[in-house]
Amino acid sequence: MKCFINKNAKYNLVFIPGGPGLSSISFTPLEELKEEFGLYFFDPMGTRTPLKTTPTYEALLSELKESITDIENVILCGHSFGGIQAIDLASQDIPNIKGVIAIGSPVSSHAFEIIGKNFDVELNED
Repeated sequence: MKCFINKNAKYNLVFIPGGPGLSSISFTPLEELKEEFGLYFFDPMGTRTPLKTTPTYEALLSELKESITDIENVILCGHSFGGIQAIDLASQDIPNIKGVIAIGSPVSSHAFEIIGKNFDVELNED
């Protein structure tokens, strides 16, 4: 995970890309926020690193959860699918997660149902 540690920051922003299958490259313009916040740019398995396992929703969420374990005062900033993951993690009452920013993320129960049905259908090695 690419990061800009700011020891004076009250919060650490963790950026989670959409997709599934997109990397954090689209968040690059936000690097200027490093003066105010600690910044962490998450790259899910298979985007900039080899796949560790089959990239199921559960495996991707577990990888994200593991990646933020040692970061204090986290605000998860997820775009699209990344926002869904951010909401899911925040609902698990993980003590270091202090907030969520979901950008262009479908959050209705109907949207989650459709995403769940289509997730594995659209996923492939590419």
